[in-house]
Amino acid sequence: ANEGADAIVRLAHSFKWPLLVDCTSGLRSAVSGGVEGGGGEYCCRLADQVLLSPHAKALVGAPDLVLMFGVRVTSKRVQTTVLQSARAVIVVHEAARRVDEFANVSCRVRATPALFVRAVLQAVAYGELAVMPRFSACAWMHSASVSVGRALARALDRDCCDDGNALPLSEPYVARLIVRHCFDRDEGAQKELFVSNSMPIRDVEMFAPECMRTRLHFGTNRGASGIDGIVSSAIGFAIGAERATCALIGDLAMLHDLNALHTLATLTQQQQ
Repeated sequence: ANEGADAIVRLAHSFKWPLLVDCTSGLRSAVSGGVEGGGGEYCCRLADQVLLSPHAKALVGAPDLVLMFGVRVTSKRVQTTVLQSARAVIVVHEAARRVDEFANVSCRVRATPALFVRAVLQAVAYGELAVMPRFSACAWMHSASVSVGRALARALDRDCCDDGNALPLSEPYVARLIVRHCFDRDEGAQKELFVSNSMPIRDVEMFAPECMRTRLHFGTNRGASGIDGIVSSAIGFAIGAERATCALIGDLAMLHDLNALHTLATLTQQQQ
């Protein structure tokens, strides 16, 4: 929810900790947290790409503490470089889910992000909680993320190659184009987006715009990250959203749930 995303940005600013943004979080936006730029120097929106750098891995590897909102991370590099090597992990999630892939979760807090952040900031203000020191490389992580975003824009946000030929149709190009079509526009013209598991969600994580005018928030069916039932999930998401919806899905996921199109046709007939 928007309130939770904004609260997470405020916490990062208050603690001066780096905020590694997952593409499903709604934080790839210039309107997050009431902070100009949607997170400023503490926000790394393209962490998966930035962590390709050995220097970045050295900076964030083996952290003393990871504060994780939610239970799943899209980026494999964030999982292995940050979560797996963390000395302690605190998970904040409103549902009673126990996901601990690396057996290093030391504390679980069942609360919404907004409620948790409000309680923590209040405890700090009253002197009941000490804050770990500022992470000195926040500005570098943010700058690297912005640089990667600009490089992606130069490579993918154009109509033709340097030689005048059309850009090749690739998965990164299609994922970025669909995300921009749905979200990088005025609020009233936005569409909903449902993203399949496997490569589509990873293409969005790696190649979607670094920061957009409106919130990038879309539906997924992460579960065990399988490709079963994706079409059915997208249909249910569209019905619940009650607005125009795009589904970014691969060919195998489509074949696995092809019979769901019959359900879609039936629902369309009923609505007519």
